[in-house]
Amino acid sequence: MLSGRLWPQIGGHPRYLDIIGVNYYANNQWILNGPALERTHPQHRPFRDMLRETHERYHRPLFIAETGTEGDGRPDWFGHIAREARAAMEMGISLEGL
Repeated sequence: MLSGRLWPQIGGHPRYLDIIGVNYYANNQWILNGPALERTHPQHRPFRDMLRETHERYHRPLFIAETGTEGDGRPDWFGHIAREARAAMEMGISLEGL
């Protein structure tokens, strides 16, 4: 709505977007009425692909505004996100921060 794509009559326009913040957590992917998908699940989508789709949609730089997980998995999760961010940048995505 902010970019004017969905309901332009409410005044949204691409000029209002200079950077897109993306929030992504370990439990952000799931099957309806089911548990969160583990990264090893065949239907799990790589975060880099989601970043690519967001960049292609809005044509603006991105930053990962929020991410995290609970407990002892934090170091592994942050490493995973850092690797996905690097892969996204290597694909040409303008990723400005994490």
